[in-house]
Amino acid sequence: ARVGRDCCLYQNVTIGEIDRRAPKIGDRCFIGAGAVLVGGITVGNDVKIGAGAIVHDDVPDGVTHIGIILSTGMKSGTAPLPECRFRNVKLLKIF
Repeated sequence: ARVGRDCCLYQNVTIGEIDRRAPKIGDRCFIGAGAVLVGGITVGNDVKIGAGAIVHDDVPDGVTHIGIILSTGMKSGTAPLPECRFRNVKLLKIF
C-alpha cells in the first residue's frame, strides 16, 4: 500500500490487499474511523472518505464518499457487496 503526504487516517482504518494488489492513497486525504479500502484501487488527491465506508473501486480527486462505494460515483449504505470480491483477502490494520 502507498499513503500520500499530509493524510489523516483515523482509528481502525483497514487497508486490504487482494491478489497482491493494495490501495494507493493520494495526498491530503481524510479517511474516517473504521473505513475499509481493499484491492488495487487508487484514491485520488484531496479525497474524503467517511467513517465506516467500504471502498473497493477507484475514487477520483476531490471527491467525498460515504457508505459502500459500488463503483465510481455510486454511494449506498444498504447494497450488499458481492462475496466473490473478497476471497483470499489479506488485511493490514493501520492504527
